[in-house]
Amino acid sequence: MHSRFDEINKYGDPCSRKQIKENKCYGGFARMKQAAKDAAKSALKQNISTVFINAGDTFQGTSYYSVFKRKIVAPLIDSLQLDVMSLGTHEFDDGIDNLVEYLNQIKTPVVACNFNISTEKRLNLTNLTPSRIVNASGEMIGIIGYLTPDTTIKSRTENLEIFDEIPNIRAEAKRLKSNGIKIIIALGHSGFNFDRKLAAQVNEISMVVGGYSHTLQYTPKEPSPSNEKATEKYPYVVVQKSGKKVPVVQAYAYTKYLGKLMVTFDDAGNVISAKGNPIQLDYMIKKDADVEKLVASWSTLLQNELNTVIGYTRVLLKKTDYSEREFESNIGNMITDAMIDSVVHIAKKKNLTNWSNAPIAVYPNSEIKSVIKNTKPEGAITLADLLKVLPSNNQLFTSRISGSTLKFFLEFSVSEYETRRNNSLYNFLPYFVNFSGLKINFNFTEEPYNRINSIMMVCDQCSIPKYEAIDEDKIYNVITGFFIKDGDDTFYKYKNYISSSEKLGITDTECVFSYIKKMKIVYPILEGRIQISGMDKSFSVGGVHISCTLLFICSFISYFK
Repeated sequence: MHSRFDEINKYGDPCSRKQIKENKCYGGFARMKQAAKDAAKSALKQNISTVFINAGDTFQGTSYYSVFKRKIVAPLIDSLQLDVMSLGTHEFDDGIDNLVEYLNQIKTPVVACNFNISTEKRLNLTNLTPSRIVNASGEMIGIIGYLTPDTTIKSRTENLEIFDEIPNIRAEAKRLKSNGIKIIIALGHSGFNFDRKLAAQVNEISMVVGGYSHTLQYTPKEPSPSNEKATEKYPYVVVQKSGKKVPVVQAYAYTKYLGKLMVTFDDAGNVISAKGNPIQLDYMIKKDADVEKLVASWSTLLQNELNTVIGYTRVLLKKTDYSEREFESNIGNMITDAMIDSVVHIAKKKNLTNWSNAPIAVYPNSEIKSVIKNTKPEGAITLADLLKVLPSNNQLFTSRISGSTLKFFLEFSVSEYETRRNNSLYNFLPYFVNFSGLKINFNFTEEPYNRINSIMMVCDQCSIPKYEAIDEDKIYNVITGFFIKDGDDTFYKYKNYISSSEKLGITDTECVFSYIKKMKIVYPILEGRIQISGMDKSFSVGGVHISCTLLFICSFISYFK
């Protein structure tokens, strides 16, 4: 649900006053709660029992989470009164301690069967178990949780080992079966394609309820109920080799839909029939009054926080736009300078002899999500502006990296330029990083991974900081985020090349917040940290290679026509 506590527009963004007035809003926890209550009430009249479950990723995605973290998630997830839920990848974004405090605070039972708790004993909690048994009007239903091992790449799992899902789900399902549980639901966060495989391979389970891939299943697939495209029917039924039918369901994301599946079982726990559809939570669905009141109280607190002015800018703060052939960006320079500044102050507090123990900072351009314009009175920058730029609030680390690995990493950042440009992909450099403490000259006449003409770095063990040639055999302290330090899906290949890392105890958002507040007025410039030579000035439009000169001539002729 990605912290969509309040209602959203059809794209999953906050609903504007105009959209609210025009009845163009969806979802939110108040509608979700009311729709679940209505479904349960309707079922009760037909003597049908109900189970209300969720497949993870309540953390992350809106300003609510960026500002309040688990403090807002805990009361609101409990307000839904779910029977059971699994964890998602983003529940680990702020580390194990944050997750532990959240799990200790909530009353909602949480399941995950494929964790090696012995590698992260902080998660040995009474509210986190491999499975739960739910009493549905006298029928005992086993619900087994699982989470994709990709979480160790994508989030901050620290020492936690996450095993392959299927062997662990099978083992837990057999245990439940041996204890007389006939109906078993696998509930987890590994994606629709995995869920189909799970349904085919584990004989003991009755059905699969999943998340992670944000798949919209709907029957019939066309037309879809809104702007999303339904990719599969609801439910998708897997037929095992024995002939046993196992329904698989998922209902998109962001609280826009509530999946509703009516299932009939035989005495052995086999599915006789399964039918239903996601309920689109549009304006026709009323809101639960208590949950709406709870969300409104947090909304008031949020608006007060977001409107806080933290500083001022005299210039447009803008990320790299490769169509303009600008690799260096002033907002990227500011973010990485803020990272360096934070470490300098930490060094001062620790009475370190060097001016800084980490003179280099790198930050992926893909993590910069917006611009900050200087159009408000006096160029005011509010917390809301900053959270649009850096919504994820990623932890920062100092990582020990060799000069050769750092050089290879920077080569990687420009390695796919021609391939993506020639395929008309707007983002020519999806892996490009911004940096501070480095000056690099790239030569695009050379082949990928051989494009750095020179790379200079700021010395750390010097009385006057200056640029000097990088030593490929030397180990450097580099300030990174978890996306590089722990290796997200883009940078995972570098995780094993980092010899050690130390958490700074500050996030990227907090770091830039403090920097702007201290500076009061910011005006970062493009100062030549990146020099480019040998780049073809032409680019592709719709698969056609057009030079800038030709475009100029065409427009010149058109003007005089």
